[in-house]
Amino acid sequence: MEQPRHIASLLSSLAEFDIEVTVAKGAHRVRVQRGSKATEVLWPQGLTEVFLGFTIDGRAVYSDSAEFYEGESQLEQVEGVARVVRNYLLHEVKVMQSGSLLKRKELHSFRDGQWQSIFLSQSDEA
Repeated sequence: MEQPRHIASLLSSLAEFDIEVTVAKGAHRVRVQRGSKATEVLWPQGLTEVFLGFTIDGRAVYSDSAEFYEGESQLEQVEGVARVVRNYLLHEVKVMQSGSLLKRKELHSFRDGQWQSIFLSQSDEA
């Protein structure tokens, strides 16, 4: 079965990792692994949202979803998802809590000498 263009692009952009793809009920599940760390991307067909699960040694570390902006191109969506996967797999990570009244947890990776959300690129931080 031929992959949709955005899934094929995602697979191509993450080709240096071990990848497993399954399709069920109109959603592509892409599992990307490097050593003991893995990210699962669930990308339902027709939705502008992806669901992400992060594991170490098979244990869940963090899960979240990301919604794409209206007008964001499919290429930008793929680049964003690939960036998050790379930020997780290639760097030291930890779950951090922020906020004083309304506490929330975020997954951060240690990049360029500082802890940053895995969802942010360097240009977002600047």
